[in-house]
Amino acid sequence: MLVLADKRTGEIAFEGKRVSRALPCPVCAHLHRTPSWCLVDTGRRLAICPRVESSRRIGDAGYLHNLDGSPVPPAIPVIARPERREAPDMGWLQERFVAALTDARAEELAKRWNTSTATVRALGAGWDGGAWTFPMRHGTQVVGYRRRLPDGAKVCRTGSRLGLIVPVGGPRGVGSLFVTEGESDLAAAIDLGLDAIARPGCKVCEDLVAKVARKRDTVILADADEPGMAGATSLRDHLLKIARSVVIVRPPGRHKDLREWVRAGGSRTALRFVVKSMRGF
Repeated sequence: MLVLADKRTGEIAFEGKRVSRALPCPVCAHLHRTPSWCLVDTGRRLAICPRVESSRRIGDAGYLHNLDGSPVPPAIPVIARPERREAPDMGWLQERFVAALTDARAEELAKRWNTSTATVRALGAGWDGGAWTFPMRHGTQVVGYRRRLPDGAKVCRTGSRLGLIVPVGGPRGVGSLFVTEGESDLAAAIDLGLDAIARPGCKVCEDLVAKVARKRDTVILADADEPGMAGATSLRDHLLKIARSVVIVRPPGRHKDLREWVRAGGSRTALRFVVKSMRGF
């Protein structure tokens, strides 16, 4: 997952999903038979393709394309606003969404994640009428929402800013701090009894993590893919002078992330052994 945000407002402008056979690249799929490193933001009708050039290059990721064929603007486009509106009260939305999360909806998500409804509610999850919601925070302030649709798609609510996803009540501040990528891995960390927080993407919110990780032993639980490891390495370098210690842990075996490993039987004891093999736990 690659998330790009407007540097001035923090508002999400591109949330790309890696292409697959089920979701081919609309720019170059007709030229190549196998999936590539392309990214597609279906909600904003954008794609980043490393194979077909455009007038706007996005670092090493590739070239930005508008899927409607219109010219690419000179900067990352932000969500168009037809009129100026007052920003939504995210704190008020939090209360509304949590109240709307029925036991049936919480149980449905718990079954998908192979966790408990108590863990789902411990994340502060809500329901906005079409998707499960997970508040993103700057400290204790709710600044936005991650939406998880029933079909598995993940988007952010319009007007959201990027922030950390934390359990209700915030980090305990005891023992090691574990940093995951995304709310489902955070749920797995909660199931293991870890003091954990989550970033909404693998290359965002480094400064916010640093505020929580200051003078703490920190474990970055990285996804096993290339973007996940790159993001974890960047975060580790950012925390080296702030945290007491920092270590990156990949899911043991061939599991792609923490949730998959826990579902396969991974335990706190096993994770403790992995971390201890690199430094004291």
